[in-house]
Amino acid sequence: MSRKGLGALGIVAVCLLCYGNSLQGSFHYDDFHSIVDNPGIRSLANLPHFFADPEMFSADAEKRMYRPLLLCSYGVNYALGGLDPMGYHLLNGLLHAANAIWVLLLVRGLGLGGFSPFAAALLFAVHPLNSEVVHYASSRSEALMAFFFLAACWAYLRHGVSGAWSWYGLALCCGGLAMLSKSVAVVLGAVLVLCDWLVGRDLRKYWPRYLPFAVLALCYALFSRALIGKALLAPVRPLDVQVWTQIKGALYYALIGVMPFKLSVEHQFYPSSSLGEPAVVGAGLLLLSLGWLLWRSGWRIPIFASGWATVLLGPTFVVPLIVLVNEHRLYLSMAGWC
Repeated sequence: MSRKGLGALGIVAVCLLCYGNSLQGSFHYDDFHSIVDNPGIRSLANLPHFFADPEMFSADAEKRMYRPLLLCSYGVNYALGGLDPMGYHLLNGLLHAANAIWVLLLVRGLGLGGFSPFAAALLFAVHPLNSEVVHYASSRSEALMAFFFLAACWAYLRHGVSGAWSWYGLALCCGGLAMLSKSVAVVLGAVLVLCDWLVGRDLRKYWPRYLPFAVLALCYALFSRALIGKALLAPVRPLDVQVWTQIKGALYYALIGVMPFKLSVEHQFYPSSSLGEPAVVGAGLLLLSLGWLLWRSGWRIPIFASGWATVLLGPTFVVPLIVLVNEHRLYLSMAGWC
């Protein structure tokens, strides 16, 4: 076996060692309304309906979401093992291991050689902040979305090198599958711009290639909105409160990304109602100064990593969610950071 193959095998082995204990875990929180009490996942005959009826996402109609591929994965889990949590955690762990391999391949595709691809994939595999996605069954939406998102980035980079439009078509298909797993994948086009920038391509010549991804994201947004309904899309807090709160949240995410301690499924975090709050002002100034220093440094890889994380967290600034901050929301951002 080649050194590259051994490296990939080592990453998988590390994931198994780190997360083997998840197989003994149980269901938690949202797992009950979306898996345990959800009658929709109990028949494979419902698989086509997942793509047309968002109410099948949950036993509670008020919690409907449009994530059909996620429901398909739950349906397969139920068909194979019923409500035994082991099967759900096993698939989450396998998805995480696969995503670590995607990180390995993506770093290579971005032109970084030597030990860098293995180091990035290993860090992503073992970083404590990613553990919630493995141990919490409902967080599979992040891992499943990341699988197709990273695959799309890799296929796009292959298209850029080979010029083969089959790779471009694969990237577009994977982008669509990522959106059918979780809506945050609509930012894929912006991440592809970052990838082209890092490898030194002329963005002025490549901009037409971003348009199909933008159209795909727009079509997904309009279609899912029509299915879910305007009433359920009403924000849980005002937009200004969401923005001020997420300014603090961005700094908090950076902190736990560097020092992942006191991790929890429910962090003690509070909303901010004014830009003038000292915590918001301090967090905003610190983030701006760090961004300015990073840009002035001209160090392309950290700029790319920070841009990746910023783009992936961007939707949380304008789409208020019930939980102010959580760890699984950082999963794909961590791939870029690593």
